[in-house]
Amino acid sequence: MCFCVGTALAPNFGSLLVFRLLAGFSGSSVLAVSAGTIVDLFALHESGLAMAIFCATGPFMGSVLGPVAGGYIATSKNWQWTQWLQLMLSGAVLIPLLFIEESYKPVILKKRAKKRGLVLPPKPPLGQSLKMVGKITLSRPFSMLFTDPVVDSLAV
Repeated sequence: MCFCVGTALAPNFGSLLVFRLLAGFSGSSVLAVSAGTIVDLFALHESGLAMAIFCATGPFMGSVLGPVAGGYIATSKNWQWTQWLQLMLSGAVLIPLLFIEESYKPVILKKRAKKRGLVLPPKPPLGQSLKMVGKITLSRPFSMLFTDPVVDSLAV
């Protein structure tokens, strides 16, 4: 939302490009984690319908209706109003999100254990944690790129 404000108030083309890049870069994570969020929020037998509704309204309809609405707004007002509208819609979505409870199972179980006074397992040493994160976030994508035909074909 902050980058949308920056885009709408951009004084020149260079800052417009930078703010749009940052807005798109920070907003892209929503698409990456949406499937996991939907599975966390809905029961397994309901998650298929929820995912279908999300995909039909979010990523696909946004790319269809966005240029049409943006073109109309830009011609009737000015191009900054496309960003102000996006900011208003994001603010309207943000308000209910503030009241959603945690849905990630490991976090819920950890909070429940602390509430009941149970002893939590010790955290691994920092070096081991960094090694595990590095292995997962750095080596696994390259391994999938060269061994998984689906990932390989999408990357090409």
